[in-house]
Amino acid sequence: METYQQKIAKSYNKNIRIRRFQIGDFVLRKAFQNTTNLADGKLAPKWEGPYRIESEAGKGAYKLSNMEGEPLPRSWNIIHLKYSRRTDETLCLNPCSDLKSELDQDPAETICLVAKVLT
Repeated sequence: METYQQKIAKSYNKNIRIRRFQIGDFVLRKAFQNTTNLADGKLAPKWEGPYRIESEAGKGAYKLSNMEGEPLPRSWNIIHLKYSRRTDETLCLNPCSDLKSELDQDPAETICLVAKVLT
């Protein structure tokens, strides 16, 4: 029985990849139900961000900050993070930003921002 368990553990462990992030890496954070708009339903985004890794808060946990440099209130486990390749700040949209208020301020600038995101 013990050898069977060892074989199963060995076959399982050979496919496991250890993920680690470096300080300064950009990551996406999993969007939870309390942070998304309920009206979006199943079309709501699954990931938010990108966020920057500020420090390691423990084994597999990281402290994050948004693109403006403001730290997030708690640490996030690596299970809820995904590596982001985007580093351009023009592509970063704050998930809590109100597009209507941005359009009221300067519609031409917001349209340029949307055009940069689409290209």
